[in-house]
Amino acid sequence: MASRASDHRGATSNPTWGARRVSLSDVAMFLAGDLLDERALEELIFGCTWVTMREADTRARSDDSPPLSRAYALLRLLFLPKGIPHGAEQTRIVLDPAIVSLLRAGRVSDAIEVACRQLAAKHFRPRRVIEDDVQDAALGRRIAAALLIPTWDTRSLLERALLPATESSSSENTHDEENVHVR
Repeated sequence: MASRASDHRGATSNPTWGARRVSLSDVAMFLAGDLLDERALEELIFGCTWVTMREADTRARSDDSPPLSRAYALLRLLFLPKGIPHGAEQTRIVLDPAIVSLLRAGRVSDAIEVACRQLAAKHFRPRRVIEDDVQDAALGRRIAAALLIPTWDTRSLLERALLPATESSSSENTHDEENVHVR
């Protein structure tokens, strides 16, 4: 039923598609668990399932949000409903179901490794992810939940997660990016 409903609206059957999307700064606040009352959020989400919205949300990006997790940005690319923009085309990646299982088990770095292999196989150049506590069970579950939140800023995801495409076909610069500590 979910795939029929989303196909009817012109999107793919990807369950992360939504007519309403949030900013990446909202996702960053969700990922920073200490900034969120999860019980209140659960109650709000249930109530919001009954709301029909007709006008676009024009809220501005919050400048006081924490930085977006590079791990989330990289993994989110695999969940984009229409694929990853690649030149004039959209490149679709078949999602490896192990990613969500690894996240739920708290094995974030293993999920990132699988995602990097999938992206590299489609000729993308994923940035290195160096974050604190990437083997944290709570973080893995929070990232898995955040992947279900529809977002609209694909360009920022691409900038955060991928190195720019190179003109040449050589792969000598695949790990040129300095090892920056990311939070």
